[in-house]
Amino acid sequence: MWIYLLYYLLHLPLPRFTLDSFWIITGCFVYMSINTFFYKILKFNCSA
Repeated sequence: MWIYLLYYLLHLPLPRFTLDSFWIITGCFVYMSINTFFYKILKFNCSA
């Protein structure tokens, strides 16, 4: 779903500050997703 949001926001004439803060939020979201993904893999491997 957030891919569509990304596409939509990238095609808006946004101010630079808004775009920068958007990329920071996106970066944090991706970082958290990767952390959760690896945590699940490690948890699965340890319990197996």
